[in-house]
Amino acid sequence: MRGVELKHIAKVQELSKYRKEFDDTPVWQTVMSRLHCRLKAIADRESIEAQQQVADTTHEVICRYTPKLSSDQRLIILGKIYHIASVVEVERARWLRLAVISRNEVECC
Repeated sequence: MRGVELKHIAKVQELSKYRKEFDDTPVWQTVMSRLHCRLKAIADRESIEAQQQVADTTHEVICRYTPKLSSDQRLIILGKIYHIASVVEVERARWLRLAVISRNEVECC
């Protein structure tokens, strides 16, 4: 993992325990505002969900070890949302390899 160029900055969010009154939409809160990482697309597939065609893209994200990251969170890189599917520790708590899924969602507001 030497010489890894961390050229992207991600914002890490997790689902809030608190919900808006009279609204079922999920509320995400920022946990970490700056996580330096590398993003690389590794697979594409198309699926039909809710009668819409949605392209799911799986990416690999490499970042420095952070014990706070889990699969219950999501990353926002360049305004695009990536849901964390798995977190794998590499080189004895030095790096993390994340498998993330992008579903053509864009950060709002």
